[in-house]
Amino acid sequence: LLGFQPDEELSEIFKTEFQMRLLWGSKGAQVNQSERYEKFNRILTALSRKLEPPAVKLVEQLSI
Repeated sequence: LLGFQPDEELSEIFKTEFQMRLLWGSKGAQVNQSERYEKFNRILTALSRKLEPPAVKLVEQLSI
């Protein structure tokens, strides 16, 4: 991260308030635990799909 300079919008995602809104939503602790876990799972899945290489290419690389 040498020389990394985040802009204000990027810095926002690291703030506690943003994380609470993202993971808990506007209803906060009023939502049951299973719904919160499901939302967290959807967020991680979306990030994984965006950042990881497609499974087909990964399989091809492993077989080489």
